[in-house]
Amino acid sequence: MALAKPDEGDSQPALDLHSINVDLRGLDDFATLLRGEVDGNLRPYSDEIIREHSDGVAFGARSPSGEVQAARTAYHDCLTRAYEALHSYVHTSEVLLTAAHKVAEMYADADQLSTARMQDVDAALAAATTEVQVADAARAAAEAAQSAEEAEHETQRESHRGGR
Repeated sequence: MALAKPDEGDSQPALDLHSINVDLRGLDDFATLLRGEVDGNLRPYSDEIIREHSDGVAFGARSPSGEVQAARTAYHDCLTRAYEALHSYVHTSEVLLTAAHKVAEMYADADQLSTARMQDVDAALAAATTEVQVADAARAAAEAAQSAEEAEHETQRESHRGGR
């Protein structure tokens, strides 16, 4: 897309629209590279950060000070917003990467590319969103099962210790 020179006295530049060429192989390669970064770095480290802070505010629970309680509340609010933002960032990254792969797959053929429509891209984005939500739900269920198993083991260890 190129901007044409505005006419004399015209405050808005006229748009000179041209076709947009997309390197689908490059798009797919880029999405594959980013997928490795998300899976190898972003998700594991964000999960670790979230786990480390999932216990909430670790200071001032017994302090009668109003200032300390206000600080606890502010810190809790910051933790919550940070957790939500980090989760949203990871989720959005997953959706965009999945959609990029889907678009590259859909339009790998020149004939398909010539008939590409925005509705097709929207459909790929919607499908990617659903796919990521299903994966997130499966991951959350696995984490919950693992947590329940760890809690059961801890209960058994405590019972065993108490029985001595």
